[in-house]
Amino acid sequence: LYGPYLPDPDRPEKKKQTYLMAILDDYSRLIVHAQFYWHERLPHLENTLHKAILKRGIPDVFYVDNGQVYSAHQINAICAELGIRKINCKPYSPEGKGKIERFFKTVRTDFLTELTHEKISQLHQLNNKFWAWLEQEYHQKLHSATNQTPNICWRNSVTPFMRKIDEKQLQSIFLWREKRKVSKLGLVSLGGIQFEVSSILVGKSVEVRYNHFDQSEVFIYR
Repeated sequence: LYGPYLPDPDRPEKKKQTYLMAILDDYSRLIVHAQFYWHERLPHLENTLHKAILKRGIPDVFYVDNGQVYSAHQINAICAELGIRKINCKPYSPEGKGKIERFFKTVRTDFLTELTHEKISQLHQLNNKFWAWLEQEYHQKLHSATNQTPNICWRNSVTPFMRKIDEKQLQSIFLWREKRKVSKLGLVSLGGIQFEVSSILVGKSVEVRYNHFDQSEVFIYR
């Protein structure tokens, strides 16, 4: 969903568009996780899925749009390692996305309309307001299709069946992976940063694994 414009953190005098990524439970209509970002790229989709699994557990099926970002090798590898069956909806089949589009319509008419009366200047403020609305209003409102609130419907139907995973193990699965060759000086380069590795790896190809949102630490696999 295209979100509101906020001051660009790099150039505060200019406005920058935000984007909402959301994952919805098909049966209960509960939003397992949703968040506004500055971009709608693969790392942000992964970040949304990562947080959804931490909060609610591993789904059996992940039903996604047909866009390029949803077919990336990284997302396929994550789903395979977690035992999630990923299904892409058929091209030009809007009916397959009706439930998430209906939720986005509710966000527009209820949340974003209310937001026009608020003074929001930072992304974290937008997300905090949104998460409060999600828990206090959307999840507590009776849904016409299920005749229950999303919270109650989720609790009564799926919670006992969701597979759980250790947080450290999940973080490891979601690490980005890139091939690099170790230089003669025993260095590997990642995003313009040089990392020193063991001298026994000089001249060898290695796999660098890292958190896309925090590159203070990287892991080298051989």
